Amino acid sequence: MRVVREEAGLSERRACGLIGMHRGSWRYQRRERNEGALRARLRELAAERPRFGYRRLYIFLRREKTEDGTLRWWVNHKRVYRLYREEGLAMQRRRRKRFRAEARVPLALPTRANEVWTMDYTHDEMTDGRKFRTLNLMDGYTREALRIEPDTSLPGLRVVRILDLLRERRLNCRKSRAVRSARIQISRCQVIARPQRQWQPNGSAGHGFFPGLFRSGSS
Repeated sequence: MRVVREEAGLSERRACGLIGMHRGSWRYQRRERNEGALRARLRELAAERPRFGYRRLYIFLRREKTEDGTLRWWVNHKRVYRLYREEGLAMQRRRRKRFRAEARVPLALPTRANEVWTMDYTHDEMTDGRKFRTLNLMDGYTREALRIEPDTSLPGLRVVRILDLLRERRLNCRKSRAVRSARIQISRCQVIARPQRQWQPNGSAGHGFFPGLFRSGSS
Protein backbone atom coordinates (compact mmCIF):
# COMPACT_ATOMS: atom_id res chain seq x y z
CA MET A 1 0.00 0.00 0.00
CA ARG A 2 2.80 2.41 0.92
CA VAL A 3 4.68 1.67 -2.31
CA VAL A 4 1.56 2.21 -4.43
CA ARG A 5 0.82 5.56 -2.83
CA GLU A 6 4.39 6.83 -3.09
CA GLU A 7 5.07 5.76 -6.68
CA ALA A 8 1.65 6.53 -8.18
CA GLY A 9 0.87 9.51 -5.95
CA LEU A 10 -2.60 8.18 -5.12
CA SER A 11 -4.69 8.92 -2.11
CA GLU A 12 -5.39 6.31 0.52
CA ARG A 13 -8.91 5.75 -0.75
CA ARG A 14 -7.81 5.28 -4.38
CA ALA A 15 -4.89 3.03 -3.44
CA CYS A 16 -7.09 0.78 -1.27
CA GLY A 17 -9.67 0.51 -4.03
CA LEU A 18 -6.96 -0.32 -6.58
CA ILE A 19 -5.50 -3.28 -4.64
CA GLY A 20 -8.83 -4.34 -3.08
CA MET A 21 -8.04 -3.67 0.57
CA HIS A 22 -10.41 -2.21 3.10
CA ARG A 23 -9.27 1.10 4.56
CA GLY A 24 -9.93 -0.15 8.07
CA SER A 25 -7.53 -3.05 7.52
CA TRP A 26 -4.81 -0.63 6.42
CA ARG A 27 -5.33 1.67 9.39
CA TYR A 28 -5.56 -1.14 11.95
CA GLN A 29 -2.97 -0.99 14.73
CA ARG A 30 -2.52 -3.75 17.24
CA ARG A 31 -3.55 -2.81 20.74
CA GLU A 32 -1.62 -4.07 23.70
CA ARG A 33 -3.78 -6.20 25.96
CA ASN A 34 -3.34 -6.65 29.66
CA GLU A 35 -3.86 -10.42 29.92
CA GLY A 36 -2.37 -10.87 33.37
CA ALA A 37 -5.71 -11.36 35.11
CA LEU A 38 -6.94 -13.71 32.39
CA ARG A 39 -3.77 -15.78 32.56
CA ALA A 40 -4.04 -16.02 36.35
CA ARG A 41 -7.68 -17.14 36.17
CA LEU A 42 -6.84 -19.68 33.49
CA ARG A 43 -4.10 -21.15 35.67
CA GLU A 44 -6.51 -21.37 38.60
CA LEU A 45 -9.11 -23.23 36.57
CA ALA A 46 -6.48 -25.58 35.18
CA ALA A 47 -5.21 -26.31 38.69
CA GLU A 48 -8.74 -27.05 39.94
CA ARG A 49 -9.53 -29.30 36.97
CA PRO A 50 -6.25 -30.77 35.70
CA ARG A 51 -8.01 -33.22 33.36
CA PHE A 52 -9.82 -30.48 31.42
CA GLY A 53 -8.44 -29.16 28.16
CA TYR A 54 -8.62 -25.65 26.81
CA ARG A 55 -12.09 -26.16 25.32
CA ARG A 56 -13.64 -26.99 28.69
CA LEU A 57 -11.75 -24.18 30.38
CA TYR A 58 -13.01 -21.78 27.70
CA ILE A 59 -16.60 -22.77 28.59
CA PHE A 60 -15.93 -22.05 32.28
CA LEU A 61 -14.48 -18.64 31.43
CA ARG A 62 -17.50 -17.74 29.31
CA ARG A 63 -19.83 -18.69 32.15
CA GLU A 64 -18.27 -16.22 34.58
CA LYS A 65 -20.13 -12.91 34.82
CA THR A 66 -19.83 -9.67 36.73
CA GLU A 67 -22.29 -8.35 39.28
CA ASP A 68 -24.33 -6.52 36.64
CA GLY A 69 -24.70 -9.70 34.56
CA THR A 70 -22.18 -8.95 31.78
CA LEU A 71 -19.45 -11.30 30.71
CA ARG A 72 -16.30 -11.07 32.78
CA TRP A 73 -13.97 -12.36 30.05
CA TRP A 74 -14.48 -11.29 26.44
CA VAL A 75 -12.47 -14.09 24.85
CA ASN A 76 -12.89 -16.64 22.12
CA HIS A 77 -11.55 -20.17 21.97
CA LYS A 78 -8.55 -19.16 19.83
CA ARG A 79 -7.32 -16.69 22.42
CA VAL A 80 -7.83 -19.17 25.24
CA TYR A 81 -5.89 -21.77 23.26
CA ARG A 82 -2.98 -19.38 22.72
CA LEU A 83 -2.76 -18.52 26.41
CA TYR A 84 -3.26 -22.16 27.32
CA ARG A 85 -0.20 -23.11 25.25
CA GLU A 86 1.92 -20.17 26.41
CA GLU A 87 1.26 -21.02 30.07
CA GLY A 88 2.34 -24.61 29.51
CA LEU A 89 -1.01 -26.06 30.57
CA ALA A 90 -1.39 -28.45 27.64
CA MET A 91 -1.79 -32.04 28.73
CA GLN A 92 0.55 -34.64 27.31
CA ARG A 93 -1.06 -37.23 25.13
CA ARG A 94 -0.88 -40.79 26.32
CA ARG A 95 1.33 -42.92 24.20
CA ARG A 96 0.24 -46.41 23.33
CA LYS A 97 2.28 -49.13 24.91
CA ARG A 98 4.17 -51.20 22.44
CA PHE A 99 4.39 -54.85 23.28
CA ARG A 100 7.62 -56.60 22.65
CA ALA A 101 7.37 -58.95 19.70
CA GLU A 102 8.03 -62.58 20.51
CA ALA A 103 10.72 -64.45 18.68
CA ARG A 104 9.47 -66.23 15.59
CA VAL A 105 9.64 -69.99 15.87
CA PRO A 106 9.40 -72.03 12.66
CA LEU A 107 6.46 -74.42 12.45
CA ALA A 108 7.25 -78.04 13.09
CA LEU A 109 6.35 -80.16 10.08
CA PRO A 110 4.11 -83.16 10.79
CA THR A 111 5.68 -86.60 10.52
CA ARG A 112 2.55 -88.78 10.34
CA ALA A 113 -1.13 -88.65 9.53
CA ASN A 114 -3.55 -87.05 12.02
CA GLU A 115 -0.70 -85.35 13.85
CA VAL A 116 -1.62 -81.86 12.62
CA TRP A 117 -4.87 -80.69 11.08
CA THR A 118 -5.02 -77.33 9.34
CA MET A 119 -8.11 -75.16 8.95
CA ASP A 120 -8.88 -72.26 6.67
CA TYR A 121 -11.85 -70.26 5.39
CA THR A 122 -12.62 -69.28 1.82
CA HIS A 123 -15.17 -66.71 0.66
CA ASP A 124 -17.24 -66.44 -2.50
CA GLU A 125 -20.69 -65.36 -3.64
CA MET A 126 -23.53 -66.93 -5.60
CA THR A 127 -25.04 -65.73 -8.86
CA ASP A 128 -27.74 -63.83 -6.94
CA GLY A 129 -25.11 -61.93 -4.92
CA ARG A 130 -25.43 -63.85 -1.65
CA LYS A 131 -22.10 -64.48 0.02
CA PHE A 132 -21.07 -67.77 1.54
CA ARG A 133 -18.06 -69.26 3.27
CA THR A 134 -16.45 -72.67 3.32
CA LEU A 135 -14.62 -74.25 6.23
CA ASN A 136 -11.79 -76.36 4.86
CA LEU A 137 -10.04 -78.97 7.01
CA MET A 138 -6.98 -80.83 5.80
CA ASP A 139 -4.48 -83.28 7.21
CA GLY A 140 -1.12 -81.53 7.44
CA TYR A 141 0.87 -84.65 6.53
CA THR A 142 -1.15 -86.51 3.91
CA ARG A 143 -2.77 -83.36 2.46
CA GLU A 144 -6.08 -85.21 2.60
CA ALA A 145 -9.15 -82.97 2.53
CA LEU A 146 -10.90 -84.06 5.69
CA ARG A 147 -14.00 -81.92 5.22
CA ILE A 148 -15.32 -78.91 3.31
CA GLU A 149 -18.27 -77.30 5.09
CA PRO A 150 -20.10 -74.59 3.06
CA ASP A 151 -22.67 -72.20 4.54
CA THR A 152 -23.54 -68.54 4.83
CA SER A 153 -22.57 -68.58 8.51
CA LEU A 154 -20.07 -70.77 10.34
CA PRO A 155 -20.05 -69.93 14.07
CA GLY A 156 -17.52 -71.36 16.48
CA LEU A 157 -19.87 -73.90 18.04
CA ARG A 158 -20.56 -75.42 14.66
CA VAL A 159 -16.85 -75.68 13.97
CA VAL A 160 -16.45 -77.55 17.26
CA ARG A 161 -19.21 -79.98 16.29
CA ILE A 162 -17.52 -80.66 12.95
CA LEU A 163 -14.24 -81.35 14.72
CA ASP A 164 -16.01 -83.69 17.14
CA LEU A 165 -17.33 -85.71 14.21
CA LEU A 166 -13.87 -85.93 12.70
CA ARG A 167 -12.42 -86.93 16.04
CA GLU A 168 -14.86 -89.82 16.29
CA ARG A 169 -13.87 -90.94 12.81
CA ARG A 170 -10.14 -90.58 13.55
CA LEU A 171 -9.58 -91.59 17.14
CA ASN A 172 -5.84 -91.20 16.97
CA CYS A 173 -5.92 -87.42 16.49
CA ARG A 174 -3.48 -85.53 18.71
CA LYS A 175 -3.66 -81.86 17.94
CA SER A 176 -5.02 -79.37 15.44
CA ARG A 177 -3.63 -76.07 14.17
CA ALA A 178 -6.11 -73.39 13.01
CA VAL A 179 -5.46 -70.66 10.46
CA ARG A 180 -6.98 -67.15 10.03
CA SER A 181 -10.35 -66.74 11.80
CA ALA A 182 -10.35 -69.13 14.77
CA ARG A 183 -8.00 -71.35 16.70
CA ILE A 184 -9.17 -74.89 17.33
CA GLN A 185 -7.04 -77.10 19.54
CA ILE A 186 -7.68 -80.79 20.02
CA SER A 187 -5.61 -82.11 22.88
CA ARG A 188 -6.32 -85.35 24.73
CA CYS A 189 -9.65 -85.66 22.91
CA GLN A 190 -10.85 -82.26 24.21
CA VAL A 191 -11.99 -79.56 21.77
CA ILE A 192 -11.45 -75.89 22.60
CA ALA A 193 -12.61 -73.06 20.29
CA ARG A 194 -11.20 -69.57 20.83
CA PRO A 195 -11.55 -66.76 18.25
CA GLN A 196 -8.59 -64.43 18.21
CA ARG A 197 -6.87 -61.88 16.01
CA GLN A 198 -3.42 -63.43 16.00
CA TRP A 199 -4.06 -67.01 15.04
CA GLN A 200 -0.51 -68.35 15.20
CA PRO A 201 1.39 -67.68 18.46
CA ASN A 202 4.66 -67.41 16.57
CA GLY A 203 3.30 -65.02 13.95
CA SER A 204 3.33 -67.55 11.08
CA ALA A 205 0.15 -68.06 9.08
CA GLY A 206 0.96 -71.65 8.21
CA HIS A 207 -0.41 -71.44 4.70
CA GLY A 208 2.12 -74.04 3.56
CA PHE A 209 -0.04 -76.75 5.13
CA PHE A 210 -3.12 -75.96 3.06
CA PRO A 211 -3.65 -76.64 -0.65
CA GLY A 212 -4.68 -73.91 -3.03
CA LEU A 213 -7.53 -75.92 -4.61
CA PHE A 214 -10.28 -78.10 -3.24
CA ARG A 215 -9.75 -81.84 -3.39
CA SER A 216 -12.34 -84.27 -4.61
CA GLY A 217 -13.66 -86.90 -2.27
CA SER A 218 -14.03 -84.69 0.79
CA SER A 219 -16.88 -85.49 3.13
